[in-house]
Order: sequence, then structure tokens, then C-alpha cells
Amino acid sequence: MAYCLAADIESEFKDISFSVAGSLLATAEVTAIIAQHDAFIDSYLANLYETPITGTQALLIMKMLSVALTKIRVIDILEMRGVQASKSQVKETMKYDQVTKYLENLQKGKNKLTDATLVSSTGGMTVSCISDDYSPTFNTCRQQW
Repeated sequence: MAYCLAADIESEFKDISFSVAGSLLATAEVTAIIAQHDAFIDSYLANLYETPITGTQALLIMKMLSVALTKIRVIDILEMRGVQASKSQVKETMKYDQVTKYLENLQKGKNKLTDATLVSSTGGMTVSCISDDYSPTFNTCRQQW
């Protein structure tokens, strides 16, 4: 399930169409980019939430993130193809760092998708450590258990 559609991306650009194969970027290409970014988003959230994400409010957030990531990539592709999209042609959106920071905060539990389905426990154990400041220390000359 895609979190956004090619039409959502096209609406972010003024006077740029993605609908036909001969255009700057075909709808099929945009759809493929959306699928890649949706998989990227799901990879951040799969340990905490059932993916693809469901829930009315959660899907609004997923759409915002997917549109932002896809739009950034589309702008890069257009620039590589010699088209410089001016600020008047593109709606303002989140930056890549802001999107990944938000996803990291969802992982860490600082932000929550209030109506998304949490991963349920099936009797097993899942351990996840998301921290940059933890370093395990083992001493060879003493028992530590």
C-alpha cells in the first residue's frame, strides 16, 4: 500500500507534469520512487508498528513523510536532467534530515503514531537498542553474570 500517489507529488509542483512517458519524469518513475521511500519508512518502523502503517491519523503522517522524501528525490532527478525547479514552482516541505529525525524519534518512542497498530508479542522476545552512547564492557578476569 502506497502512502502517497504520483498525483500527490505532481500537485507539489507548479507547471511540471509527470503524466506522460515523454515528460521530464513519467508517472511510472514517480510511482517507483514512492514505493522505494515507503519501504524506507517501513524499515524504520517495522520493529514497533505493523507495516504497512494503518490508522487514519498515522496515515496522514505517513503521507506527509512519503511526499517529502519523494519530492526531494524528484527535484534531484529533475536537476540531473537539466531542469532547475524554482521556489515558486515547488511547495515548501520537510527537508531530508527532518524526515529521518522524525522517523528516528518514532523509533525511540519520542513521537508516537497514536492510532497505528503496534507489533504484538507472540510469546517470543524482541530486543532492540537504539542508542549511540552504549558500549558493552567485558572484563576477562572476573565473572560478570
